[in-house]
Amino acid sequence: MSARVALVTGCGKRDGMGRAIALTLSAAGAAVVVTDKRPSGVPNMRQETVGAAGGGWGGVAALVDEITAAGGTAVSMLGDIAAEDDARRIVDDAAGWRGRLDILVNVAAAPQGPDRQDIEDVPVEGSPARCPRTWRRGDHGQLRPTAPSGRTVSARR
Repeated sequence: MSARVALVTGCGKRDGMGRAIALTLSAAGAAVVVTDKRPSGVPNMRQETVGAAGGGWGGVAALVDEITAAGGTAVSMLGDIAAEDDARRIVDDAAGWRGRLDILVNVAAAPQGPDRQDIEDVPVEGSPARCPRTWRRGDHGQLRPTAPSGRTVSARR
């Protein structure tokens, strides 16, 4: 994994999947670009319900510090991946940072129920209504510039 560069979206929250994935990729040797729409992420339903949105966490900057303290390499960027200009800028800047971009992990707007349910148990009527713009545009907006050949694969269906 060394010499690989990974871009991970949705990394602003202390208890988020983006942070966990970025730490795992870094521990495996990848240089990691961590991003989010806001420095400390966008609160999900659970965080809004229990009032745990941010609370002293330094967001993507703190994650970069955590990765570098562990001997890894990371940089943070902010932007809305659902906005085409932001998505393209983040991809271009990430690729320019180390001269390549090998891994793209879109975690932004991943749903989470108020009681931290498994994804299969999260009510459809709650989460998708909150983040369809990011789901529809975010993956597409970042996959397009990362795959100039036009051959892309997305796990989200």
